[in-house]
Amino acid sequence: MASSKVKVKRVKMNVKEKIILALVIIVGLMFLGYVGKFYLRQWTPLTESEGVLEKDENTYELKEESTLIDDGLDLDQLIEGQFTVLAIGFDEEGQNTDVMMLFMFDIKGKEINILQIPRDTYVGGSTTGKINSVYSYGDEDLTPINRVVQAVRDMTQIPIDRYIAINCNDIPPVVDAMGGIPINVPETIVYSDTKIIEAGEQVLTGEQSEWFVRFRHDYTEGDIGRVKAQRIFMAAAMNKLKDMGSVEFLKIFPTVQKYIMSDMSLGEIASIADFTEDVSMEDVTVRMVPGEGLDPEEYNGYYIYSVHAQELADMLNEYFRPYQRDVDVDELDVIELKNTEEYYDDVVDNFQDIIDGDTPEIPRNES
Repeated sequence: MASSKVKVKRVKMNVKEKIILALVIIVGLMFLGYVGKFYLRQWTPLTESEGVLEKDENTYELKEESTLIDDGLDLDQLIEGQFTVLAIGFDEEGQNTDVMMLFMFDIKGKEINILQIPRDTYVGGSTTGKINSVYSYGDEDLTPINRVVQAVRDMTQIPIDRYIAINCNDIPPVVDAMGGIPINVPETIVYSDTKIIEAGEQVLTGEQSEWFVRFRHDYTEGDIGRVKAQRIFMAAAMNKLKDMGSVEFLKIFPTVQKYIMSDMSLGEIASIADFTEDVSMEDVTVRMVPGEGLDPEEYNGYYIYSVHAQELADMLNEYFRPYQRDVDVDELDVIELKNTEEYYDDVVDNFQDIIDGDTPEIPRNES
């Protein structure tokens, strides 16, 4: 039996119909591209490990003129005009936050103010009472990252929009992906017998960068000395990132993203990178929480760092509240155990001075 074929008659479109179809396709592709770009900017690929920050329930009273501010950036921020990120560095086990810095991007003022929080800062609430243990031993109703952020919010009354974190063991691959960090090392660092960084201008590898930011053995001030040394590395790293530019950084992003934890979206990362490119290195300043160290015999057998409450309040009001009203010291959740004349609250550095060789003074132990 012969098979029968059904012929389908094709309807030919006239020129007008073809033009309309082409326009529909083009509009459809444009729409899909716009939607795709929108969702790509909203994508937060770094949240798998630590998740996102819980909503900040605090109310931040603004200066009257701040209600009129429009910083021009499309950011989901708590206060228009600024964007604040808590940067965290974990120890080898990922249990303690041994590095903690608050980056306040003053978008309207085109400045970046950085607050270093020593890992031994006393906040109470655990055996040691140190802020670096809050991640593991803080409020059980909060996720670990939210415990840390809430502790810093309570201590400073500064709104924190996002966090970014890295394990110290993951510094090497990130730095190597960047092509190393050009830096002028003030003094030779002997991390161990086989891990030595000579003084002078050089490009640190990822491994050397880890030694540099973690070294503290010969510093008279211990961890405070390390905090000061980290300023040198931060200035060099930011200088390198500015040379790379946001486009070049986004190219290496797929390589470094597996080592970085954050709740920032790709759009926010790109916006902050573009903003940072336009900020002068002279307008990037770094300060440390004012306070002083207590020897182990003075407190429970542990070395801790006692915050100077009034000095902290004054510092925050002057440099970290560009659009908020001033906050009284009694509004800060600070436990001050000691306040004498021996404190480290008067050292301020800007990144351009550091790049030009005016590096922080870091006393060394006599050999």
